[in-house]
Amino acid sequence: GLRQLAIGTATREAGGLTVLGAAARLAIDASLEIADEVSTAVPFIAATFLTVLVVVGISLRSARVVLLTALGLTFTIVWLKGLSNLVGLNSSTVLDFIVPIAMISLGADFAIHAVHRYHQERKVALDARVGFRLGMGGVLAALVLAMITDAIAFLSNATAGIETVIGFGIGASLAILAAFVIMGLTLPLALMRWDARR
Repeated sequence: GLRQLAIGTATREAGGLTVLGAAARLAIDASLEIADEVSTAVPFIAATFLTVLVVVGISLRSARVVLLTALGLTFTIVWLKGLSNLVGLNSSTVLDFIVPIAMISLGADFAIHAVHRYHQERKVALDARVGFRLGMGGVLAALVLAMITDAIAFLSNATAGIETVIGFGIGASLAILAAFVIMGLTLPLALMRWDARR
């Protein structure tokens, strides 16, 4: 009886060790897969970031705007992560790496349109505050419309019934909102304040 009990206990312990070993292997495999995804995606995000800064520099011909764009894009990525956690989205490859690439491009688009219009009006008005008011008055409706239509288009993915696609739709919509607020509104406002102090 004692011998059978000992054998049974040893068998259960061995089974438990097997399960633990399998779980450990799965955790290691998942960690390696995530590390591989990060090493693959980060260069693409960095390349997109730098390409956008080059495009902004060529389009607007201002080192100050390039600097503000870099800061704005960085804050936008932080906002995206914070908003995603706030609404309870799970971290995923799509949310962490694909959505930021799209967001960087859309954010730069908002910034280029807003700042370009501000520069146009500033040449006429000469005063930074007046130029900002006229410039944003002329482009704000278009930026809001673009933000709403893009957000709705991405948010339609939430009806897909697939968790990854739902996360992408919600995350992309939050990214567009963040890009609009920071790149379309805050960046030109910061540039106007900077110009007004010169």
